[in-house]
Amino acid sequence: MQIDHSAQISILRELLFKPKARFCDLNKTDLTNDHFNFHLKRLVKLGIVEKKENYYQLSPQGLDIAGRMDLKNMEIIKQPKVGVMIYVTRTINDKIEVLMGKRLRDPSKDMIGLHTEKVRFGESFVETAKRCLTKETGLTGDFEYTGAVHMIKHQCKFPYIDVILNCYKSTEISGKLIELTLESENFWIDFDKVKNLRNKFYGLIEDLAAIASGKIFFKERIVKSD
Repeated sequence: MQIDHSAQISILRELLFKPKARFCDLNKTDLTNDHFNFHLKRLVKLGIVEKKENYYQLSPQGLDIAGRMDLKNMEIIKQPKVGVMIYVTRTINDKIEVLMGKRLRDPSKDMIGLHTEKVRFGESFVETAKRCLTKETGLTGDFEYTGAVHMIKHQCKFPYIDVILNCYKSTEISGKLIELTLESENFWIDFDKVKNLRNKFYGLIEDLAAIASGKIFFKERIVKSD
């Protein structure tokens, strides 16, 4: 949701410091009351501000948005996305196989790597990991935390991807693998043969080694391209 008009940002700021404010308390701009009222009604319609009798207050959604404000510069800060990356294995003839997915849509169409999923609001990371496994592969399982990767991708000197991936490895899985879904082509591969894959995601081998080590890790990866 885009909140970029200075009057609307001003309203959010005032309600942070005065949670129950009347109309006359909020207009700290040079706008006429009619023009200012347009922006206030807009925030109410969006569910960001609530009107209670003769005063206004931030809704739970409004508190979340206003909490991401840079009060000095009067702007909403864009923050990294948060997701999970799952490391799922099985043992066949004493060899470890890793579950991989080939992406069938953009971004990163045809790239191969571990399955990832965005964390939903109010959802725990381990719940996201379980949902990711079932949604992407049809399998079910339990997971434990192994570490995190903060990845920033730049293009022409500007960041266009900024994501924190919390990594989880499977401790138990069950079910039958769905090899083809709308979003990915899934397959098992010998751990030692992953390095031979074409079109694998940058940093995949490094991530696999970190997860397989059994030690909690954190990696920050910055990728730049023209």
